[in-house]
Amino acid sequence: MKSRIFLLLGGIFIVVPAILKGADLADLTYTINYEEVSITDCKTTAVGNLEIPSEIEGLPVTSIGNAAFRSCAKLTAISIPEGVKTIGDESFYSCSQLVEVSMPNTVEFIGSSAFRYCGALASVQLPQSITSIGESVFHNCISLNQILIIVLFHLLFCILVGIHMTPLSAIESIKTNIFLLNSL
Repeated sequence: MKSRIFLLLGGIFIVVPAILKGADLADLTYTINYEEVSITDCKTTAVGNLEIPSEIEGLPVTSIGNAAFRSCAKLTAISIPEGVKTIGDESFYSCSQLVEVSMPNTVEFIGSSAFRYCGALASVQLPQSITSIGESVFHNCISLNQILIIVLFHLLFCILVGIHMTPLSAIESIKTNIFLLNSL
């Protein structure tokens, strides 16, 4: 994100380009258990785009903890790294400016109310690795008009090479009310 800063020096305007920094690792809190990293918190003052690193202190990031990004209202995009398997309950609850979430094909579980009240979220692409989606995950995501579950290409590939598969049967559970008060 670029901006310009105007300086007034002796009646002369000087335009200086400025680069506004997005959120980064310094905005995150994490725990390390059994050689794996879990993101547990984010400063609510974090702004803009955040790319969660795939490794912290040389160890893989494998989960986003419960309420880790709750009320981080100034985040606009989040990129979750390859290797994350779990997105906990209320992880992104009330991230009201969040427009885009990038999820890797390693995410298996999305907890209850994970994206609840993410009013700016318009589209979500769920990876084919998903096996469980909690209750009210997209509750009151009023801008949400598209959810893609990436199974069609995988199914077509399996048909072409003769592999027997029923991709949607891999989803073990989808709780009730996941789309409550959405435009879907």
